[in-house]
Amino acid sequence: MKQLMSGGRKILAWLFVCIMLISCVISGIPAEAVARNKVTDVSVIKPAISELTLKQGAGYVLKAEASPKTAKSKALRYRSSRQEVVAVSAKGKLKAKKCGKAVLTVLSADGKKKARVKVTVVKSLKKAKKVTLKTKKLTLYVGGTKKEAQAILKAQVLPKNATVKKVVYKAAGKDIISVNKKRRRDSKERGKDRSNRLCRRRMGKKSYL
Repeated sequence: MKQLMSGGRKILAWLFVCIMLISCVISGIPAEAVARNKVTDVSVIKPAISELTLKQGAGYVLKAEASPKTAKSKALRYRSSRQEVVAVSAKGKLKAKKCGKAVLTVLSADGKKKARVKVTVVKSLKKAKKVTLKTKKLTLYVGGTKKEAQAILKAQVLPKNATVKKVVYKAAGKDIISVNKKRRRDSKERGKDRSNRLCRRRMGKKSYL
């Protein structure tokens, strides 16, 4: 009799453990599914930077996306801080109305995730025709001293009276070298890389190193 009671207790214990495991698995599935379907970030693809200069009366199409790709609702909403300066449609089409500054905000459908672009509208816009680099060739050493592994690049936008003179730095081989906003290049591993100096005005002109 004692053996039967002992065996029955063991069976009940095993059943309890199985029920707990099954409940954990079942309760975990919806949570993971919700996490995959939830928008975790909103990013602006065009322009490639968070600043944009437009001529009065000009139009521009803003491109943005919500991630991850598995998100259930990837719809985006667009909002302008000053519609009288820059108007934006539901599809991200901009219209520069009058000179001034405005901030465009791209929001996820639930409004919890957002990205911003600063827009400046000017009366006349002198386009950049060329971007040059003072350094044409550069060799960096992995594991070397700060001077050996890093370098500061200097770029110039031409003509000198161009409306937008700022540039953005990008590295084609990120596993080999990195370029930050302060123009510093850092070596990561041996290899060759071509780094782009891109003019901020609609990413129009390029210079390679």
